[in-house]
Amino acid sequence: MALDGLVISNIVYELSETLTGGRINKIYQPEPDALILGIKNNRTNYKLLISASASLPLIYLTDDTPANPAVAPNFCMLLRKHINGGKILSITQPGLERILHFHIEHLNEMGDVCEKILIVELMGKHSNIIFCQPDMTIIDSIKHRLMMELQMKTPTFDNINTLDIHYLYKVRYVSPDMIISRRKKIEEN
Repeated sequence: MALDGLVISNIVYELSETLTGGRINKIYQPEPDALILGIKNNRTNYKLLISASASLPLIYLTDDTPANPAVAPNFCMLLRKHINGGKILSITQPGLERILHFHIEHLNEMGDVCEKILIVELMGKHSNIIFCQPDMTIIDSIKHRLMMELQMKTPTFDNINTLDIHYLYKVRYVSPDMIISRRKKIEEN
């Protein structure tokens, strides 16, 4: 089954219902592009498997525990340092993108409450798990790519949120000028 924006929105809903408010108590990286988060919520332990595999990106709750390497990879150690013991504040999806944002509250080295974001991109060969500050400054990611690989052709007009149905209702053709003028009206208000 292909993971499109609608399927991801249902996954976000189910994970939000199950995991929001839970504490992350274990973090494993059994494969170079997969994570398992042990989460305790409502007196129940859950294992969330997140895979950024190019051939089969996945995110689901599991009961299985795959074998872990003897030495944890650097990304796993970084996550353990920052978000082990952290509380999941929310799980969101921007628009209908194939992206999940896990907003996690934790204590830093000084004992202050901080927030971090774990971004899961489920986009085939471009899948990735990215660890960020709240201002979206990237701390690290499970896959590293050169900037040249990430450059893509940018469209000549601004993207429009696909959830903006009231604007697109009964419109058969949307020209770039219509989208730009709509964006300007939204920004002015």
